[in-house]
Amino acid sequence: MAAARRMPPVETIRVDLHEVVGTDAFIEITDESGTLFQAVSGTPLDGGSTDGGMVVVSQPDSVSGANHITLTMTGSPCETGHQLLIEPDGRTMRMFQTACEGDAIPRDLVLVLTFDGPVIPQTW
Repeated sequence: MAAARRMPPVETIRVDLHEVVGTDAFIEITDESGTLFQAVSGTPLDGGSTDGGMVVVSQPDSVSGANHITLTMTGSPCETGHQLLIEPDGRTMRMFQTACEGDAIPRDLVLVLTFDGPVIPQTW
């Protein structure tokens, strides 16, 4: 009988996100697939670019290589804590945002993810 292979523990990393307005924001990322190589904050523009109920996944021409995707999320300036879970299949992500009330000015937050191999944004 072959010995059971021990999987490395899943770690959660924290990335401080750049913001134009509002309170400092961060995201905690748990990668259950083991395919995430790096996660860094992108630079958001002023205001909000999505409807606030969705996360836009893209692969801008300005980022070299097919191993990168960019997540853009719109929320209120008081939404500071976010969580991202990358499922074991390496193609499914779940985003959790802390809701707040009172701020009506939308703001974007941008996260650039680098994986250990090519990714296609439409498959996420």
